[in-house]
Amino acid sequence: MTALTNKSVKSMGTAEAFYRVFCALPISARLAVARYIIEDEEIQHLLENPNETTLEAFAENKSSMPVFHTVDELRKDLLM
Repeated sequence: MTALTNKSVKSMGTAEAFYRVFCALPISARLAVARYIIEDEEIQHLLENPNETTLEAFAENKSSMPVFHTVDELRKDLLM
């Protein structure tokens, strides 16, 4: 197994990484995952939202990724 040695790889924060994963999913999976994370109260409780990861994501530079103010805005973007 070889190690990644490319120094030109840009590091990214948690929020941007999750967003890129969403964009890589098929549209049907995007909506299912978004609904599961954002709207399911049991999942919110299980993940203890807000947790350390989400708080760190809120502190990241928002200019490097889109910011959604409503679930509808997120849905619209996930369908693109």
